[in-house]
Amino acid sequence: MQPGDDQATVGFTVPAGLSALAVRYELLAEIGRGGMGIVYKARDRQTGDLVAVKVIHPSIASDPHLIERFTNELLLARRITHRNVCRVHDLNDFGGTLVISMEFVDGRSLRQMLRDLESVSTRLGLKIVRQIVAGLGEAHARGVVHRDLKPENILIGRDSVVKIMDFGVARLMDSRITATGQLVGTPAYMSPEQAEGKAADARSDIYSLGLVMYEMFCGRPAFVGETPIALVAKHIGETPTPPREIETDLPDRIDKAIRKCLEKHPDKRFQSVAELDAALSEGAATPLEAQERDAPLLPEHLNRWQAADWGVLAAAAVGLAIFFACFGYVSLAPRSQVTFDRTVLRRVAEEHLQRLGVPVTPVRQLGFDIEPGLYVYLATKYGAAAALDAANNPVHYWTWLVAFDGASMHVDNRGRLTSFSRDAVPVDSNGPSFDDARRKAAQAVEEVFGRPSSTLEPERETRGQTYDFAWLTHEQPVRMRYRVSIDQRGLSSLSASPEIPAGYAMESFPFGEVTMNEWGMPVAVILGVFVCAFGFVNRRRVAPGASWRTVLAVASFFVGATQAFTTTRFFGVGEMLSIPAGLGLLLAGVAFLGSITLEVLLRRDGLHKLETFTALFRRGAAMDASGLAVLRGCAIGLALLGVDTLALWLCTTYLHGRLSMIHIGLMGGILNGSPWPLGLVLSVCLVQIVGFGLLVAFADSVAARITARSWLGVIGTAAALAATGIRMSMGTVQPVPLIALVLFADYLILAAAFRRFDLITLGAAIGTFALWWSNYPLLVMQQPIGASGAWTAFVMWGLVIAAAAGAAFQSALRRSYRRLAAAFE
Repeated sequence: MQPGDDQATVGFTVPAGLSALAVRYELLAEIGRGGMGIVYKARDRQTGDLVAVKVIHPSIASDPHLIERFTNELLLARRITHRNVCRVHDLNDFGGTLVISMEFVDGRSLRQMLRDLESVSTRLGLKIVRQIVAGLGEAHARGVVHRDLKPENILIGRDSVVKIMDFGVARLMDSRITATGQLVGTPAYMSPEQAEGKAADARSDIYSLGLVMYEMFCGRPAFVGETPIALVAKHIGETPTPPREIETDLPDRIDKAIRKCLEKHPDKRFQSVAELDAALSEGAATPLEAQERDAPLLPEHLNRWQAADWGVLAAAAVGLAIFFACFGYVSLAPRSQVTFDRTVLRRVAEEHLQRLGVPVTPVRQLGFDIEPGLYVYLATKYGAAAALDAANNPVHYWTWLVAFDGASMHVDNRGRLTSFSRDAVPVDSNGPSFDDARRKAAQAVEEVFGRPSSTLEPERETRGQTYDFAWLTHEQPVRMRYRVSIDQRGLSSLSASPEIPAGYAMESFPFGEVTMNEWGMPVAVILGVFVCAFGFVNRRRVAPGASWRTVLAVASFFVGATQAFTTTRFFGVGEMLSIPAGLGLLLAGVAFLGSITLEVLLRRDGLHKLETFTALFRRGAAMDASGLAVLRGCAIGLALLGVDTLALWLCTTYLHGRLSMIHIGLMGGILNGSPWPLGLVLSVCLVQIVGFGLLVAFADSVAARITARSWLGVIGTAAALAATGIRMSMGTVQPVPLIALVLFADYLILAAAFRRFDLITLGAAIGTFALWWSNYPLLVMQQPIGASGAWTAFVMWGLVIAAAAGAAFQSALRRSYRRLAAAFE
């Protein structure tokens, strides 16, 4: 039987008069009403199993002939043991209250699905029909005819299994009851011979199934009448409009099969459901078994845009508004706009050399240097707000690097020189005197940095192979130190930097986007070993050769090997290809075995959370649900963006926090550009997003097994992941307790999104958040020079959303187009 809302069990009051049932059943919720009685979700006290109990209406239960009918239902239904038939357990009398207990199916009826979707896709419809055919085939082989097949009697479980229920009007093919002339069935789905009171056999069920198929694929019933008598007359004397005239995209084999099912004379129909199955498979582009795998039966909220989704969309709008409003308080980007490109940079650097009297030599390198430690020190000592105000006035947390033959310099985003150095020539007896050197140094500070030495406090004067001088400013909160060195040829080096006390411990720069707290690494290693071991042990419980799993493993190897090769080259051992290959194989193995672990864990809640993701790797898979998942995920990602931004603002404004170096460093890494092809960069991003999503999904799956309460599992998942500190552009705040606080809020959203929706929704949310958090600062910084790369990234994101919307609403758009075209005909 079909359940109602899971929340209906909360506060459910057992109706008066049913207290006698409490001896055997604990009633949990009402899940359906009909002409025969009321159906409740219940727990069998003897077995502990969830069951559906049908309490027969007293007026029916008092009729001995009808009691015989229900007794017949139990006896007949027990003869059918098939996964696509709803099992009937017992018929009991509790003090005059007649109750039938049957299998509880956690899902919805085909009627509810058609009400929500109007019509279904070809592949999804064929999967449903195939399971109906399988159930009917078993019943017919046992000598049982349903006689009342209709969408209300077809249930679709959360595990995608279709079940036929309510054989209450079934009769044995050889039973004498069929000779009484009694009209049994529902007029809208009644065969002509039933309407005329004649004997019904398996071909009557085929006619009813044809009517069900007509409504599934065409979006409307084959016959419509104002009264039951009118409907019965149409079944006997009218032929419905051919399905392909209503749904022009319907395959010819399905159109022919439906029309043959609806033949008035039983001899002209399919003589068995096996013949119908063969006709539906004939001429198909792929076998029906493959279509069944390609078209997952998903819960209603994954298949259709619902009223709650408007709330998600509103949350996205609010999140984006918060991000824009608070961005200036949680980012240095607005204060660090680029005013020129690399071509102009070369010219600016050469002009600085000429001003300093240094010969212009060929440029060896144009790059980018970042010094987030300066910001961190200021934020630690004076607060985040003061550090933001000091950014580039005069503190520079990033600068352009220009290296010439024998000299190098750093230039800030406005073209001002921040440091210069060249190969020093020791001072000899013919060199400048110490006083001349002091005068040249003071002159350089005034000309380059605009600070007369008379306004500065002398800090150090040393004589050695070069003359070295240092001055300090008096201002707070930023006290600058100016250093100048004079050698035999004149100016050797100069720099301007904020005063950082000796012994101050700078934060180490994190490698990569996915970082973790210091105790997160051993936890991650232990978790990885467990995931791999679990996946290896359970490898035979899934299909190891699944294409999506293979693609994930290959991509992980490619990305892992490339990043490892880049790292080893940085340390001067790039020739050791065994290191990248080994790390790539390790990452590929973890990804492969981890996917098995996740699939096995998700079996408990049904694989629908994984189906929309794996469908992307299957040829010809329906994309409606996948497109809808991407749309929801993008909206959730924007809402997450607002929550994370607001949390950072609160932490830096009221809780004495500071922005983390990862937030500052990512912008620098992107701005510096990548030497790798765009495809590789995108592959790295996608693998990180998928891997991060699998991590959240794995944690939530484990939590779901520990506790049956959904909200408690979500909180547990968020707390566990926040404690490790693992993040992807999230929680970019210091110190560590604030990281955990922000990450808990972020993971709470992500875990709830996965619990409610699926893996694609989770991945799209993570990707959207990462794109905006890392790319929008780049857009702001490079806006004066066009920011073509940042705009390209956002355009690609917009195209993904447009494609997802087209896939999600393609059926509705086609129907609207046909209606509009018909209106103008």
